Amino acid sequence: MLRLGEKLLLALKDASVVKKLFLAFCLASLIPLLMSAFAFHKSASKVLEEELAVNTAEILKQVDSRLGSFIQETERMANMVRFAEATINFMDLQELSDDLFTIQTYGEIRKMLWSIANLRSFLAGIYIINDHGLAVYANSENRIVQTKYDFSSQSWYREIKNNKQFRLYPAREQDYVDRQPVVSYAGRIFDVNRNLDRGTLLINFQPDVIAFMTQNIQLGKTGYVFLMTPDGKRVSQGGKFPEGLIALPEFVEGLQSESGHLILPYNGVKTMVSFFTSPATGWKIVGVVPFEEIAGGIQNVRYTLYVILLLAAVLIAILSVVLSRVITRPLKRLEDNMRKVESGNFTTTAERWSRDEIGRLGKRFNRMVSELERMREEIYLSKLREYKLDMLHKEAELKALQAQINPHFLYNTLNTIACIGEINEVEEISVISGCLATMFKYSISPNHYATLHEELEHVGAYMKIIGIRFRERIRFHLEVPDELMSAHVVKLTVQPIVENCVNHGLSRKIGEGNIWVHIFSREENLIIRIVDDGVGMTEERLAELNGQLTRPGLLERRMKDHIGLLNVRQRLHLHYEERGKIHLNSRLGQGTVVEIGIPMGTA
Repeated sequence: MLRLGEKLLLALKDASVVKKLFLAFCLASLIPLLMSAFAFHKSASKVLEEELAVNTAEILKQVDSRLGSFIQETERMANMVRFAEATINFMDLQELSDDLFTIQTYGEIRKMLWSIANLRSFLAGIYIINDHGLAVYANSENRIVQTKYDFSSQSWYREIKNNKQFRLYPAREQDYVDRQPVVSYAGRIFDVNRNLDRGTLLINFQPDVIAFMTQNIQLGKTGYVFLMTPDGKRVSQGGKFPEGLIALPEFVEGLQSESGHLILPYNGVKTMVSFFTSPATGWKIVGVVPFEEIAGGIQNVRYTLYVILLLAAVLIAILSVVLSRVITRPLKRLEDNMRKVESGNFTTTAERWSRDEIGRLGKRFNRMVSELERMREEIYLSKLREYKLDMLHKEAELKALQAQINPHFLYNTLNTIACIGEINEVEEISVISGCLATMFKYSISPNHYATLHEELEHVGAYMKIIGIRFRERIRFHLEVPDELMSAHVVKLTVQPIVENCVNHGLSRKIGEGNIWVHIFSREENLIIRIVDDGVGMTEERLAELNGQLTRPGLLERRMKDHIGLLNVRQRLHLHYEERGKIHLNSRLGQGTVVEIGIPMGTA
């Protein structure tokens, strides 16, 4: 989110204030509106979804009510059979015979079964199987049961014997008749007199009886209801059974509860799945319906929100444009007045629109223009006075120079002293005077530029004098490529810096010291790096000197103890302007580095 805000600010960096205000008004209004609309839609959708789930659950309970009524009716029919005297007598029969008791028992029980079977729709057959393996039945269309069929060997029959209690079982094939699927209501026949189970009663129905339970149950336009066992198997073959939906992990996990609802994507459609567990059978009664078919209220809420948001957005945009222009109109006029001042018109004034911040800004602008006009007049008069004073100063300097000794006479005198030193065999006097003569001759030459070779000869003469003065305590090292010796530099660029190294860095150091001069080229610039291992300077003093070197106007007032730097910096600025640079780097107790950069080929 922060990165998005930073990118937005960067994109609007150069945009007009009108656009920025417009965007600010829109965002400040639309974001809360959108958040409120989203929260309202979410809340309304949740409430409506819960209501729809409750309504769907009530519909599913209707199916369970039909199923419960069917089971109660079937249970009454089962009670008529299992408590009948003929049924109890049949439990005692161990094999078929021609004796009178067996014939009478079979006759009575068949008569009872047929009378019950003829009164029930969807009934496929009634079967009584005693624990001796004998079976008696009555079924529709007089279907013949397989003789000597071993019911006890079938897993479904063993399940009935284990459960004992009467219950409704899902559809299965009648492999003992015609392999047609049936839904069975079955359980064990309990002999009260002997206090034990002695047989099994099967009441089979056609699978359509389950489909009948869900008839006339309407869920939207295309929704439907189906029944399934807790392990995900269909109860009967009739009706719809969405195997793809049942295979979804969300569906399997959700149906672990007794009842509830799920919103799942099924066949690319948002689908509501409601379920209810039948207390009578344990089966799951499941309703499936596309959510949009029953969520017309949500659609209405959504469309209403869209219309409100659209109208609000249009209104906010119009108000944002109007407000941003009202706020920026005075600023626009103030900008026009500033352009007039930039062109030199100091008589313009800003109108007073209001007493707010912009009005106060206009008032200060008028004061600033008046002050600028006054300062312009003062500067003009000051410059005029400075010019007159400068002219007087130049005239005074000229007269002072005229009063000084002729430089050529001084140069000749230094040569004379050098000759006397040689004649009298005083080597120091001879060397010093000779070096001074060379340096003075180089200094008074009329040219402003010299070759690097000439400049370094001048430095060499100075270092000979320093060598005599400090008795070889200071060593001088020079590194410069031969191809740079012909490069032109402003005269007296290196020697004043070397002199600063001696005076401020090495003269205060105890022991021997070194000065290195490295000269090389970098990106069409000549770099002169002068390094000493003297006493160095503090970080505060270094920062102060570097700051002053970038503002030449301050040098004359603040660098009284660095005349060499003042001289070099001023001449670099005069000859090379901003392309001539000088920079210091130093550490206390370790030494100082002065780097001079000048463009090559400018002489």
